[in-house]
Amino acid sequence: MKSFQKITSLSLLLLMGVASFATAAKRSFYEIKIYSISSLEQEQMMDVYLKDAYLPAIHRQGISHIGVFKPRSTAGDAGKKVYVLTPLKSQKELLSIEEKLAADAVYQNAGGLYINACLKKGLSIVLKRLFYERFLKCLE
Repeated sequence: MKSFQKITSLSLLLLMGVASFATAAKRSFYEIKIYSISSLEQEQMMDVYLKDAYLPAIHRQGISHIGVFKPRSTAGDAGKKVYVLTPLKSQKELLSIEEKLAADAVYQNAGGLYINACLKKGLSIVLKRLFYERFLKCLE
């Protein structure tokens, strides 16, 4: 239960922290990916995957602001979680991200080690995806 409260609290803090990503639109959408990892090898693999494959692919999709966060080294879950926060323009954009990644040959090549890790090495990286919609009240 404490873990759920921690994740929920962190998610809310992250959402509040990205208010600067919000545009003049009346709604904002956010995806939070939470990767649970269990070894230094997995953490290093995630770092390379995010830096060399995922983030450049997301930028090619026209999403320029994206945040990658890890717990502080003094936190109990340091080295065990990676959070990826993506502000989106619409629900449709959320649904199309994975489809576009699957069709992106540069992404597939750069991220191959991570993408195929579970099959080749038996590694288990748990991914939890959260989707938030934020309504902005217009002051007129």
